[in-house]
Amino acid sequence: MSGVSGETSGRSRRSRSSRARPKSSETTEVVTSDGYGFVVHTAYSAGLKQTVVRFGIPRSPAGGALRHDLSCVTFTYDGEDTAALDWVGYDVTCSEPALSESAGTVAMLRRAIELVFERFPLCGSVNFMDTSKLDRCPPELSPRASRARARHESSASASASASASASASAWRAKPPDVHLAYHSLLLHGRTWYQRHFGAEPVRSARAPDPEADLGRVRAALARPRDPFDGFWRERVAYRPGAAHRWLRDPEVVGAAREAWDALPAGASWNEAFRALNAGVGCGAFVPIIDGVFAGPGELALNMSAWEWRITRDAARRWRTPGHAGGSGTRARARAGRELRAAAAALFEADDRMRQWKDSAYQSFLSGALEGGGPEARLSPRRPRAKA
Repeated sequence: MSGVSGETSGRSRRSRSSRARPKSSETTEVVTSDGYGFVVHTAYSAGLKQTVVRFGIPRSPAGGALRHDLSCVTFTYDGEDTAALDWVGYDVTCSEPALSESAGTVAMLRRAIELVFERFPLCGSVNFMDTSKLDRCPPELSPRASRARARHESSASASASASASASASAWRAKPPDVHLAYHSLLLHGRTWYQRHFGAEPVRSARAPDPEADLGRVRAALARPRDPFDGFWRERVAYRPGAAHRWLRDPEVVGAAREAWDALPAGASWNEAFRALNAGVGCGAFVPIIDGVFAGPGELALNMSAWEWRITRDAARRWRTPGHAGGSGTRARARAGRELRAAAAALFEADDRMRQWKDSAYQSFLSGALEGGGPEARLSPRRPRAKA
């Protein structure tokens, strides 16, 4: 009731001073980028004094009407210097033609952020909380880990109680969520948003110096790994819960040890985690990630309360695939080649100028010597004496 009365009073005030206050408005359009077409709905609420931009509105199944209650990327902007990135989701129907799951998602989000900066000149950054997850593991479980997991789950369901069996069935139907920020940080030293969008953490009371925390983790990942037995016992196998019990299976442990021992002596933690990810697969690697960051030591990290931002300058540095300049990496490589070519041309011109000066000076010396010595040519003229 309070919302209805507030809206009514807002309309009465606008009727008296309609010119002073902008009215609510809505627009729907199609934005193209990298061969994709995205439906964009922008709605300004005069009562709330904020704009909601919904990017990539999917269609109903079988190419039906647009689902205006859904969006693949959602922003909220209240006229200040920051816009809030409220939601990012993936669906093949986010665009026309169908959006790809990896590169297409990056292209979609980059174009959406660019659109926010284009529409709102006062906006300097897009802020968000990085709670991004993959709701399923990619199909990359190794055959050894897959067999071990199937054997463990069948034996567990046979011996567990009815409630435990129901819980195990739910766990089998929905694999553990993959926390994308931790997964990317462990494998690449940067979060997914840092790698693709140049995101940076924001200092706050809960994160007084997040850059220092990330630097500590990156430095620890670059150090030589510990022996396998101590790492597996202290970081992985001790953890309780159905999602971690099957990591005690000898076949899973064997797959992890095989990947660990295949690395050369002195391999870093970063290399070891990449080997584990490839050796045991995502289903086993997810609880390994949980153990690494939740435990004590230099790798302990909790980013759940961190705020991140993507600045306008960061958006200038990267380019959406398909735009002029291509990706940021290709653009920087091309700029480097152009700079080296310009420097080489400058050095060549300088060398030609030096050769010309040497030749001219030699000619000058030879002419001066024939005319009575260099002093006669180099001395200034004296004024003629008056008669």
